[in-house]
Amino acid sequence: MRGDSRLSARQAHARCGCDSVVGPARGDRSVSSVAHRAIAVVGGLSCTARQLLIGVLWCAWLLGAPTQAATPTQPVVAVTADATSISLNAQAWVYRDLGREQTLEAMAGTEGDALFRPGTLDVGQQQSHFWVRLKLHNQASRDAVWWLDSGNHYLPEIVVYAPEQGGQLQAQSAGGARPFADRPLPTPNFVYSITLPAGRTIDVLMRASTRGILSHNLDLRLWQPEVHRAHNRQVEVQWFLFLGLAAGLALFNLLLYFSLRDGNYLLYVATVLAQVWRTSDNGLAFEHFWPDAPFFEQVVSRGLSLIAVLVCTNLFVCRFIELHRLNPVLYRRLMLATLGISLMILLSMSGIYTSGFIPLSGFRLVQQLFVIATVLYVLFMLVLLLQWTWQGSRRARAILIAFAPVLVLTGVVVPLLTLLQIDFAWTIPPMMIGAAVELVLMSLALADRLNEATIAKEQAQHALVDGLQRKERELELRVEQRTQDLAHANEAFQGILENAQDAIVLTHHRGQITHWNQQAEITFGCSREHALGRDIASMIFPGGVVPVSVTQLLERMQASSRQETSRLETMAVRQDGSEFPIELSATAIHVNDQLEFGFFLRDITQRRRAEDEIRASLARQKELVDLKSRFVAMASHEFRTPLTTILSSTELLRFYGERMPSQERDALHISVESSVQRMTRMLDDVLLIGKSDAGMLECQPEPMEVGAFCQSLVQEVNDAAGPEPRTAQVALQVADAVGMAPLDPKLLRHILSNLLSNAIKYSPDGGVVEFEVQRQTSQLVFSVVDHGVGIPADEVGQLFESFFRASNVQAIEGTGLGLSSQLGLGSRFVVTLPVPG
Repeated sequence: MRGDSRLSARQAHARCGCDSVVGPARGDRSVSSVAHRAIAVVGGLSCTARQLLIGVLWCAWLLGAPTQAATPTQPVVAVTADATSISLNAQAWVYRDLGREQTLEAMAGTEGDALFRPGTLDVGQQQSHFWVRLKLHNQASRDAVWWLDSGNHYLPEIVVYAPEQGGQLQAQSAGGARPFADRPLPTPNFVYSITLPAGRTIDVLMRASTRGILSHNLDLRLWQPEVHRAHNRQVEVQWFLFLGLAAGLALFNLLLYFSLRDGNYLLYVATVLAQVWRTSDNGLAFEHFWPDAPFFEQVVSRGLSLIAVLVCTNLFVCRFIELHRLNPVLYRRLMLATLGISLMILLSMSGIYTSGFIPLSGFRLVQQLFVIATVLYVLFMLVLLLQWTWQGSRRARAILIAFAPVLVLTGVVVPLLTLLQIDFAWTIPPMMIGAAVELVLMSLALADRLNEATIAKEQAQHALVDGLQRKERELELRVEQRTQDLAHANEAFQGILENAQDAIVLTHHRGQITHWNQQAEITFGCSREHALGRDIASMIFPGGVVPVSVTQLLERMQASSRQETSRLETMAVRQDGSEFPIELSATAIHVNDQLEFGFFLRDITQRRRAEDEIRASLARQKELVDLKSRFVAMASHEFRTPLTTILSSTELLRFYGERMPSQERDALHISVESSVQRMTRMLDDVLLIGKSDAGMLECQPEPMEVGAFCQSLVQEVNDAAGPEPRTAQVALQVADAVGMAPLDPKLLRHILSNLLSNAIKYSPDGGVVEFEVQRQTSQLVFSVVDHGVGIPADEVGQLFESFFRASNVQAIEGTGLGLSSQLGLGSRFVVTLPVPG
């Protein structure tokens, strides 16, 4: 009977099925079966011997135990008619085909028996084929149709192979990269219909293909079709209820935003929408909203929804607890961390389509970093919220309470149930429960802000009332103090008006004088009693001499509605009729909605006189500068002439001196000597003028023969003038009584040589220059008379200024360091020097 059972099993394996669940599987060689066979062999022995042999064999079996490990047997899942759903995770055997080399025939045959072993349904992150084998036995008396739910809707492809009536394997395929209509059954997860023959056991194979980018798990469960439909309808209703709850919360807070203009409400709306988008990864959104967009479902929605939740939640929490204001540096760092995690998510999701040219190890490294960064980020936020809650922050406590349910469910309850291997059938997904509670609590936290605002408003109102009362008391004290200050200020103002150095006159808008200070009395010679009430124009400018400018000034200021200050200079008249210049400043003043004017008048007689003197001085300085400029030009020319003579004479002597007659050489030497003397005299003149201007000119008299000195000077002047016929010659007449006198020879030579050289220079028609020397009691009189061009009468007063040259001698060379003469008739210059008697 057992042999028939094993044969049937071999045949069933050939067609991926078997007839019975009774008997061991092929290859099972347990110790108990060997013992039973030994007992059958010795059945013909005597009773005593047979009993003794059996006892020895049983002892050997008990003491020796199994001599080799038993081959494991895959458990068979018993499917009963009264069951609604059966979990298959514990009974599934798996094999990971890393090279994708195994075929369906191999995995369904004897080779598959050696490959399949117990294991978890973690597809992992390796690019492979993940094979799963299930043994299902229908204990019902008739065939039954069951739905096999893979618990996954993301894998690129899951193929299920189940036997048909004829024993052939029927393949059903579904994948995340296909439209929703291509699925075997219209369900959010990949679900497959399997027919179980009555009273028989079949093998069901499943092949899951993975790209190795993201980690996936399978959650295999067998469902009655109607029960699965009801379950799906329940999940849809729950999800749409969650959508309705989220929409209501979002709309309510959006209205609060438009009412209060608080950005936290808008961030909450964005967080709600992001949570709704994130919960759409259960496959229902793909079924109802974008069934023909698998790329959006698998990549865009899956990745961006996670980024949206991360960014919006982080912004909401940070802004809600006012982290950006309390700790801007930490806020910016958290934003950078959020950006980094978001980039990791994008890179991980892009690996689905970029794994062809980017190594898978790179994506796995990014995913590991993402997990580490996310865990650290969440822990840091929890520590921060706990710290601020401990410090008494109501907002931090509200956020901590809002996130507690989702953290407890997803971080504690679900991992604990998984660790304890408790298959808890969640009526509502934990993430959806946590998200719903989180959104409600966050909304309540925002509502608490209204309570905070109300309390703060009441406190502000009380503070405002207290402040107003305090300010009222302070205002009363200030008014009293201000009244005293105004009284003191008025006294000070009156004192300033009375003691001001300028005449100050106040008038009303028509120009009648209302105030006339003490300086005004002094300036205009009019008492205050006489001035008050009179028109300012007729008071300051009597006799119809009011200038048009003052009249226009008053009219313009009367027409102006704003304060305006104007200034002008004009002539005023005192009460005694004398005129004098004044500077008048006028300003319009609005006092108690009445226009008044203030006039500030200053006697500028002294200033005008000083200005005239300054202008005259500036003119003289300008003229002096011009004269000096001309002197520099003329001096350059005067120096250039003797320098040219010296240069030409020296060149002649150097090149032709040996061949020249001695008379010509002497003439050249004399020419050089006279040129040097001429330059020396000009330099002496300049130095003498400089000493005179600096006050350093000293007179050093010594006894000298005046007649001989003058004779030598005339000889020098005539020699310097040259023998030209149109050159004037000096004729000397010295009185007998001149004799000796204590004089400074340098200064005397300078004076007389200038007079004589000017007389010759400005006598262009030649003639005689008369030079007379006489002694009169205690004076020496030197007289120089020429008959030259003379000078204009209006320029005689400038003859003794340095560098001055008359306007009628500009064509005659000279430096302006000496003197000039009279216009048309020549001139006579007399120098008188005091000498002892």
